[in-house]
Amino acid sequence: MKNWLPNAVIKSGGLPYFQSLLGKLPPRSYITNLLEQAALTVAGVVSVTVVSLGLNANRQLTGSVIVVSTDTNTPIVASF
Repeated sequence: MKNWLPNAVIKSGGLPYFQSLLGKLPPRSYITNLLEQAALTVAGVVSVTVVSLGLNANRQLTGSVIVVSTDTNTPIVASF
């Protein structure tokens, strides 16, 4: 379950890392919006709420989102 959303977002086209994120320090709201919009392109996802974002020691984006899908209609927490 942990990798379901990130893998689905990558398959759907992912985030514009090289165009909008690499070498920049965009506002948290911008990254949140990108994540939510990318997740909503995944088939079956009806709502997404980013609940945490951060950078680890290797400067990798980490966080968690609450996802509701048409399959369950139950909120699921996905971490990345």
